[in-house]
Order: sequence, then structure tokens, then C-alpha cells
Amino acid sequence: TVIRDTRPSPADDERGRGLNAARDEDSGYPSSLTLRRSLIDQATETGVAVHGSEATIEASVITATRPRASDLTFGRGLAVTSHLEEPSFVSLSGSRIADNHDLGISLQGSAITIDGVLVHDTLPRASDGRFGRGVNLQASPLAQVIRWSRIEKNRDMGLYAWATSVDIAATVVADTEPRELDALFGDGVVVDQAEATLTG
Repeated sequence: TVIRDTRPSPADDERGRGLNAARDEDSGYPSSLTLRRSLIDQATETGVAVHGSEATIEASVITATRPRASDLTFGRGLAVTSHLEEPSFVSLSGSRIADNHDLGISLQGSAITIDGVLVHDTLPRASDGRFGRGVNLQASPLAQVIRWSRIEKNRDMGLYAWATSVDIAATVVADTEPRELDALFGDGVVVDQAEATLTG
């Protein structure tokens, strides 16, 4: 499956996501997404968004997501978020997340397993030159897992973990560049008020 060149609503220049799996606002019923051998290319705001739901993503590419038209923020590859404290659960394997803006993979209040994934060349946020991080994990009591993966040529920080726990195994984080805004950082892995285990 190919999903390409999705555009924002002309009414407000919002959204334009490539693929959106969300929990129903009224019933609270979650979605379940399986994405295999697919390409999400040149979406707007978010390539794939998982909101209070479950997703399995295998052998797929999420690339070249454009910033949100209304304010030039976002442009994220894969965004995983909770809904009213109901977490998302995502398994991402054998895939490539490339040339997106702001954050290649972002997670809040949820859980993800990243297995054999390449995250590279994330661009800064277009509105102010901040970020460009490869993987950003935050504010979740659930455990995150990253193994047999490569996070390279991103900006600001290759991998950032805040207020969560993460197990990183047999993963390479390389060639992180400073952020565009002020030429600060360029860090590989940053663990901030979080727990991390790194093994070879």
C-alpha cells in the first residue's frame, strides 16, 4: 500500500495526516492497525498517528512528512499518544523512518517496541529550528524497548527519554548534529528523569 501527498484541510490548514488510528471520542473504543510492506510518503503534520489505540507496523517506510501548514510545526514520522490516560501500544519492526521534521518517532503516555528499525535524517521543526530528534519518548509509566536498530544523522538528540523507562539493546546511535536554532546539543542518547538500560 502507498499513501502519498496527503494535504491539510483548506478550512484551517490543519491535519493532512497519512494514516490516523484513533480511539473514538464518544464511545472510547480503540482502533487496531496493522501496516505491512507499505509506504507513507509526503504526508502533512504526521505520517502515522496512533492515538489511544494499538498498531503493528512491519517492513514499512514513513518518509518526508511535511510540517503542519497553519504554523509550520510537527511534520513527525510516527506519533504515538495516549487518549484520556488510555495508552497506545505499538510494535514497529523492520522499517525505516526518514527525512521527517521535528521528531522521527514521538511517544507520550504509551508503549512502543522498536525492533530492527532505521531512523535517520530528521529535520528541525520548520517554525523555529528546534529539535530534529530521531526518537523522543516521554511521560509514560510503561516500558519502552529498542533493539537491533540504528538512529543516525538526526539533530539535537538522537534518542531522548523523559519520565519513562527504556531498554536499549544492540542499537547504534550515530552522527547526531546540533540543532539548527542555536547550534546546541548534538547528543546521542539523553536520559532525563528516566530509567535506561543499555546493552551490547
